[in-house]
Amino acid sequence: MLLAQDLSDLGSTALTLAAIASVTGALLVLVFGIRNRNRRK
Repeated sequence: MLLAQDLSDLGSTALTLAAIASVTGALLVLVFGIRNRNRRK
């Protein structure tokens, strides 16, 4: 029971980290995209 609970906690933590990483990556892409557009002008 404890092992299964620990594994589920690790899984939820990994999913949370993955979600944070994807959101951060999307924000970085948006920021760099806006900067590149401003440079072209």
